[in-house]
Amino acid sequence: FFLVVVVAYRNRIVKMPHMVSVDFVDIPINSLEQLRDWKPPICADEAICSLQDNGGYVDDQSTLHRGLDLPKVMFCHDMAGGYLEFDRTTKPTAEFPSFRYVHWHLIDVFVYFSHQNITIPPISWINVAHRHNVKVYGTFIIENSTNEFFGRVFCRKNISAGSFSPSVGELAMYLDKIRRKMKFEGWLINMEIEFPEVYLLTISSVSHIITISSRIDCLFLLAVNIFLLAFSFPKFYDELFAADSYFSHLLQSDIRYR
Repeated sequence: FFLVVVVAYRNRIVKMPHMVSVDFVDIPINSLEQLRDWKPPICADEAICSLQDNGGYVDDQSTLHRGLDLPKVMFCHDMAGGYLEFDRTTKPTAEFPSFRYVHWHLIDVFVYFSHQNITIPPISWINVAHRHNVKVYGTFIIENSTNEFFGRVFCRKNISAGSFSPSVGELAMYLDKIRRKMKFEGWLINMEIEFPEVYLLTISSVSHIITISSRIDCLFLLAVNIFLLAFSFPKFYDELFAADSYFSHLLQSDIRYR
């Protein structure tokens, strides 16, 4: 679903931080109860490196470019369902073949994608991306109308007494908590369902997921009548939804979307 344009002249200047190997094994979230009970690994602070700075981009003529107006490239990882043995842990594994990506200097955002409800990027991928000054996105996805996130959170249906059924705003806060604790930069929001007309206004609440923090990055995908649409994809780094007339009325002018 993504068009990736390789900009061949870009080479990053980065520092390589120390890496810490840990025993923590990454897992996705597939239920609201798992979301409620989620806790970061105790080792997160020392095991996950922060996004490293770079000195700019050097072209083939050895010219240094520092501007933010250069093309932005996103790479979406979708390997055999995700969370395979070799990428769930920072420990060495004997898994072969394994997925390797070596062109970090050519991309700006790395999306760890799977078909789980909430895909939390594994520590190993966060670290290798951050070492190369590449931002990391997790994935929040709803693929069918029977999904409990869709029914209980967005439509407020099938809520039993005592069940954990957060509002959309509360869901947004949980997503932001995961992002902050795991030190990655944003979310790919992928809605592959048709919202019934009676619940169509609820789609405006999705904007809460985007506006929970001026620091969060988000790329929003919405499937309507089976068509997958990527809104304002070329500008997802800067005021993501502003160019799209359908969503523009949902935005607050004083909030900057990255």
